[in-house]
Parts: sequence; structure tokens; C-alpha cells
Amino acid sequence: YSYDVAANTATLRLALSLIESASNPCGCGEKGLMDMTNQAQNSTNTGDGGAYVIAHIPVTGDWKQRAQSVTDAGAIVLLDQIPTGDQLPADCWFRVRPSEVQLAARSKARVLVVAAEPTARVLESTIRTLKASGHTVGAEVTSGEQAGRAVEAGASFVVARGLEAGGFVSEASISVLVRSVCRSVDVPVVAWGAAGIDSVAALRLLGAGGAVLSDQ
Repeated sequence: YSYDVAANTATLRLALSLIESASNPCGCGEKGLMDMTNQAQNSTNTGDGGAYVIAHIPVTGDWKQRAQSVTDAGAIVLLDQIPTGDQLPADCWFRVRPSEVQLAARSKARVLVVAAEPTARVLESTIRTLKASGHTVGAEVTSGEQAGRAVEAGASFVVARGLEAGGFVSEASISVLVRSVCRSVDVPVVAWGAAGIDSVAALRLLGAGGAVLSDQ
């Protein structure tokens, strides 16, 4: 089973309809996610449900075309890094690693997501720096405790990286992690891990206000 998340606009639209049709029992700052997304994008096709599908796209090859396809489908683009030498797409979110914090702080990107970081002090310092530069900042987290500390540092939302996501992730599955994070914070929670059209509605029911889809 494999798919190019940007090439399958029908998949993205189906994921959107599924996640919007499921009710979120805990809320977790869901209105904040709606407001933040509307500020970051000129328009959104997600309707009134307040749930979002985010497509993670590496900045390689024809990434601009892939990003446009995702936007046209009504989903949010999460670029794996801030591209250099290009005018930043206004509709995109960008992942930021601690080594890229100065570049990100100077950028005109509206929404930045601090990549998962094993050292709490580094994660929190990165959030504070980007927040002070006027950006809306989210943070990838791997536990409820880390989510709480990220919010204290200034994160406006958190991205829960479950075991299935790959890379630096939680020891817990995404279903367990989402519940833990939602109990720990009252900001929007986005789920990353094992998210496909067969699971986005389930993540919504567990409390997530959005889900990240990646190439598989």
C-alpha cells in the first residue's frame, strides 16, 4: 500500500469529509485551530467542522506543484523545511529544526512548527525565539508532559508524533498519545502517525482537531 499524498487529491478530500463528519468529544482548543488556520491561509475549503487535514511534503523535486495540489484539495501544506531562495508560499506551514531557528525567525512565514526535539530545553528555547519574532508557533511533542511544557513556552498548538510517524517519536501509539496530550493541554492538538483515510475520523474521535498525512 503506497500513495503520493499530494497527487491524490481525491484522498485528501475524502479524508477531509471523514474528519469533519466525526465529532470531537474534548475540543482541545478546536476554535483556536480554526482561527489560526484562517489567519494563515487566504481561504479554506474545510467547511464549518473545524477539523483539518495537513499534508506533509518534503522540499524536493516538484514540491511547489505538489503543494498547490494539496491547497487546491482544501488541505493544509506542511513543508518539511523553509525553502531558501524562494518566495514563501503564503498558505503553507513550515517545520523548523533548532539549527534553522535564525532563518525561520527572519522569515515571513506565518505558521511555524518546531520539529520534535529530545532535549526539552532546546525545544522550549526554540519556541520562545520564534514566538518573540511574531510567528504563530506549534510544536511537535511526544508526551503529554512535553506538550504542557511546549504550551508554557508559548506554543499555540501541538503536533502529537505517535510511534507510527517515524523519526523522533513517542514510545506510545498515536491513539494513546493523542488521548494523553488532549488531557494535558487546552490548545489545538494535531495527530501525526498512521494517519490515512481509514484512521482520520478515529483520531478526530480521540480528540485531535487535525491529522497529518504523509507519503506512504
